[in-house]
Amino acid sequence: SEENRAFNVISMDEYLEEEGLKGHLVNKVTGQVEFPPENRTNWDGINQQDYDLLRGYLRNVSLTARWNPGQCLPAFPSSGRH
Repeated sequence: SEENRAFNVISMDEYLEEEGLKGHLVNKVTGQVEFPPENRTNWDGINQQDYDLLRGYLRNVSLTARWNPGQCLPAFPSSGRH
């Protein structure tokens, strides 16, 4: 993928380090800070059990908006100069 100054893409590892381990992610139900499972940030090459663990964590602390791509599509600027 090509870098775009208008849209910053980060890895899951970086997201979990910068947001999860620093206590910026809050469980939507309890309102309490929730850290990544086992404070783990590298989930490369995981098995199904680990995938389910990570997915459950992300669903607990992330907005999971209902989205129908047949009715709504995202759009991103082609450059950072807008």
